[in-house]
Amino acid sequence: MDMDVVIPAHSAARTLPACIDGVVAAGFAPHAIIVADDRSRDETAQIARQRGARVVQSAGPGAAAARNSGVSAGQASVILFVDADVVLHAGGRERIERFFETHPDHAALIGSYDDAPPAPGALSRIRNLLHHHTHQRAGGDVTSFWGGIGAIRRADFVAGGGFPPGHLLEDVALGVTLARAGRRVRLDPDLQGAHLKRWTLRSMARADLIYRALPWSRMLLDPEAKDAATVLSANRDGKVSVVLSGGAGLGVIMLPLMPMAGGAIALAGLAALAMQNRGFLCLVRRRLGGKAALQAPLVLWVHFCCAGAGYAIAWLERLMQIPKVRALSPRSRHPSD
Repeated sequence: MDMDVVIPAHSAARTLPACIDGVVAAGFAPHAIIVADDRSRDETAQIARQRGARVVQSAGPGAAAARNSGVSAGQASVILFVDADVVLHAGGRERIERFFETHPDHAALIGSYDDAPPAPGALSRIRNLLHHHTHQRAGGDVTSFWGGIGAIRRADFVAGGGFPPGHLLEDVALGVTLARAGRRVRLDPDLQGAHLKRWTLRSMARADLIYRALPWSRMLLDPEAKDAATVLSANRDGKVSVVLSGGAGLGVIMLPLMPMAGGAIALAGLAALAMQNRGFLCLVRRRLGGKAALQAPLVLWVHFCCAGAGYAIAWLERLMQIPKVRALSPRSRHPSD
């Protein structure tokens, strides 16, 4: 099966060598790799060429435009998208080929991060493990697409119009288009790669609010797209966790005026949040140890507070019929930013 690998890259010199090496180890020849360089200010292009990959300049800012430019530079019947901070596991090509050969009724296949995030620091490892946990529980057909590790037939990509530039969840938007056309997407939890992303509390909160919660919430409130938005990140468990996080947040707000009551409410909210997500906390303890498992509820609290804030902003936009918050919607965005 002929297959192109498209890697959108914006100043990705730190992670790109491992990413390209992982793609080659997964069974792809270097000349099948297309690195779509989006105005990088480092040695991204030179690194890609040194490893035998083709380099094309993105036609516009942002991951969507970079991915579209990479697709235009190739001709293969199947396109695999891999983010520049992901190291694909060995055997990835064989798994993808076998899927498309045995599932002619499917348009696309997406994968998952693995359960051994290598980035240093407890926050980075817990946050990356949370993404792994979400995808591991959602195996099967989904009404979405994911550009981190996602393969799609070129005919379906072209018919769907590619990734919409300027959309903060351009891969999910493509999945919505595929679902509306009656085309199926499969999530294979065993198609995996290591996520090299390093997180700080600031970068995590910014990404979870601006790049995930806000656009997800806009989709949830859009009657035409909400069916797709309810999968993965916006399922029932996630909504319950948002409510519990809000309760804990209320306790924190009450602390200056009512320390005892506020502290009790905050602790009760965190305890309930931990119980609601005990499966994830067990995974953290198993993979990262007991200390990380004690830190994980605070990471979950920030994550779900951002989810609630994003929904509140989107709801106010719709209720008051005001324009979308453009200040929180930059045109340029890459997963590794």
